[in-house]
Amino acid sequence: PAGQSESEDDTAREPVDAPPRAVTVDDLGWSPDGAYAVASIHSVDNKDRWLVALSPNDPAPRLIERLTLDSWINWRFNEFFFLPDGRLLYLSEATDRSQLYLWDPADGTTRRLPPDRGVVSRPQITRDGSHVLYVANTVDAPYRFDVYRVAIDGPSNELASAEQLTSLGGTINSYHPSPSGE
Repeated sequence: PAGQSESEDDTAREPVDAPPRAVTVDDLGWSPDGAYAVASIHSVDNKDRWLVALSPNDPAPRLIERLTLDSWINWRFNEFFFLPDGRLLYLSEATDRSQLYLWDPADGTTRRLPPDRGVVSRPQITRDGSHVLYVANTVDAPYRFDVYRVAIDGPSNELASAEQLTSLGGTINSYHPSPSGE
């Protein structure tokens, strides 16, 4: 079954009488302007992962996402990155496959980008912050991984918005974009 994902607008919460759970903070990073920090927290039993925004001006954390899986969360796909404008790009397995999501702290909205192409990994933001490069396979060819590029502010619901940059027919273990972002 697909993972369950909650955002700050969802009402499902831990039962009030639930026993305390052991958690670990995996990553903590500050937005470029220092207005907020994001913490990636996971339960020790590997069933839950929370992304929360913390602000020095507000004692209440903002829930960006809570991911819950019955099996276990794959920790390879839990990176997050700040864009130069302060928005957050992160990986999540909320659809049962690692995908890229963009969270805007100004209004709390989250959208998936690009459209579902398979398993997304190794995201890198271009120098100018306009695109994200990433490795992904496709549903039709799960054995084949290529590098793609998607405009961060482009259409999010069209498959054409993601551009395939390589066509090597196998697996890409790593890649390094040119200074131009190609």
